[in-house]
Amino acid sequence: PDDAPRVSLRPGERAAWVGRASGGPMVLVAMGAIVLTTVLALVLREWALLLVPVVLGLLLAAMMSWVVRVDEGGLSVRSTLGFPRTRVPTDEVVRADVADVSPMRDFGGWGWRAGRDGAVGIVVRAGESLRVERTGGRALVVTVDDAGTAAALLNTLADRARRIG
Repeated sequence: PDDAPRVSLRPGERAAWVGRASGGPMVLVAMGAIVLTTVLALVLREWALLLVPVVLGLLLAAMMSWVVRVDEGGLSVRSTLGFPRTRVPTDEVVRADVADVSPMRDFGGWGWRAGRDGAVGIVVRAGESLRVERTGGRALVVTVDDAGTAAALLNTLADRARRIG
């Protein structure tokens, strides 16, 4: 849409934006559980119990820390571990905007979630997020700092792809 935020790029000029989505109170809760379980396993000498903090640590790394990238290919979001990941190609971008997210209100919690409005959310904290409306009425929401720049660049690159396309 014409009223969507954009950045100014000269013809042929290339641009990319990279951000990180991480943090939030759930990271502190999970880290506390990891430390508590580790101490408990060591005190009780229950070595099998050490699997719990390992699994919790992997889940924490996979679901609470993400790399977000906007470039000519579209939007890509991947966990710090590399999996899970998702992608929105530029030809599927209808519009990108900044939205304010409340994890519990909008998505029922933190992590990779389905929202009440049908959007898929990668939600690691409350606050600023990038919301990408996709073809077919789908949407992807990612909580990330500097979402305005990401949205403007994604709109610009999607518009460019449609014109060249």
